[in-house]
Amino acid sequence: MRSSPTSNEVTDVLIIGAGPAGLSCATVLPRLLWKTVIFDSGVCRYQESRNLHMVPGWDHQDPISYQLSIKKDLTARYQTNQFVDAWATTAEQIKSGQHTGLFRVTDSDQNEWLGKKLVLATGSVEQFPDVPGYEDCWIKGM
Repeated sequence: MRSSPTSNEVTDVLIIGAGPAGLSCATVLPRLLWKTVIFDSGVCRYQESRNLHMVPGWDHQDPISYQLSIKKDLTARYQTNQFVDAWATTAEQIKSGQHTGLFRVTDSDQNEWLGKKLVLATGSVEQFPDVPGYEDCWIKGM
């Protein structure tokens, strides 16, 4: 789902990351009637993997199917979630002016989003040891 913010519209929570952590957050907050904007870059650490692990109900299943299913459920079930298919390129707390104390996220299309709270759910990046062949084998079963 993609739309641009109106110039002064303030959402309750801006969530950067649409992997398991960001989607978990986006599942809880609408139950409190909080409006969320979730930024999804389309890049995830598990996209090369055939199976997702350690996620209840989705163990040993396709990780991309998991993400698509949860996103579909969240937008159908809760009208307070909005997904933005773009990178969040900057995030900052506004220090002065009309929106002092709010957070501003600028996406890769140069749209600016305002929120009362900010969640960083960007995940992690592996740093592999300098062992020949290790990186090639990691995703296949290490």
